[in-house]
Amino acid sequence: MLSNLPRGGFVSWARLSVLLLAGCTPSGAPGPTGSQSREADLNGLKCELKIQSEKDPELTWAVTDRVVAGFDGHQLEIAKTQVTLDNQQKKLPAGTTSVTINVVDHDVTIQADGKALFAPPAR
Repeated sequence: MLSNLPRGGFVSWARLSVLLLAGCTPSGAPGPTGSQSREADLNGLKCELKIQSEKDPELTWAVTDRVVAGFDGHQLEIAKTQVTLDNQQKKLPAGTTSVTINVVDHDVTIQADGKALFAPPAR
């Protein structure tokens, strides 16, 4: 098979093989830390989600007149006036311009304009 390649073809094939193998991790070996991020604008309300986890996190994210997300076993909904995390609802202060959600190894922190709405349990 390799003998049928044109002179430069073998070099290109070898480079491709090295690139493909460099991206592979042996089974059972630890991989890189997983992270995901999403942003949305709900008619002037900026929503930003950042997830950092030991493994690649699963994330669902939908934006209509609200943001609906699922991640790490949690359900989140952000509307113009409120945030709901796992069926616990909190009203957003009047005039809120941004909601940030940070998830670090299963701990969820949600802030409205830099002020905590939801924080991980104290340990």
